[in-house]
Amino acid sequence: MHVETVPVFPSLIHQFKIPCFNVIVDSLVKDILEYKDNNPGVNKSNIGGYQSSDTFWKTEQFKEYFEYIDMNIKNVLMGIVNEEVDIQNAWFNINSKEDYNFPHIHPGSIFSSVLWVKVPENSGSLAFCNPTFKSTNSILFETLNDEFKEKYVMGNEISVTPEVGNIIIFPGYLEHYVSSTQNENDRISIAINYA
Repeated sequence: MHVETVPVFPSLIHQFKIPCFNVIVDSLVKDILEYKDNNPGVNKSNIGGYQSSDTFWKTEQFKEYFEYIDMNIKNVLMGIVNEEVDIQNAWFNINSKEDYNFPHIHPGSIFSSVLWVKVPENSGSLAFCNPTFKSTNSILFETLNDEFKEKYVMGNEISVTPEVGNIIIFPGYLEHYVSSTQNENDRISIAINYA
């Protein structure tokens, strides 16, 4: 008997490495740390650590960085969407040992993205939560065989290991969190929302 299995309503995650990021990363880290030292942080999804305001990217200090980052993200998005989208807001997170970002979504954004700026060893991962898990019985996921789970990415969540210069783009509705870092050194990421 022939059985056809079709994935329905997938949540797509796009990942790429920003070209020549190594040329700007040191100065970007320096400017992020300088901004942190001179501006109070906010508390949104962060437990511990520092989260900047979501307008930091509009300052003159970050203008050229964001022109380059935005250009690269838009080059990817042009192959995905029919209409142009623009940055709505952006912020950076600095987490050190045992700091993390709890599960959350980005309301009002069509696409959200994360750029990893500094990633020491054992600094946690970005995890995406299965949006259907809360609306269905978890027994369904537990009974699926491993081959089926792997082929169709069926499970409670999926984790992405951060790498410096990697950008991950995902739908703003997709719940996600960043697990705690176990390194004393700072983990730095920039979150950018598009609509």
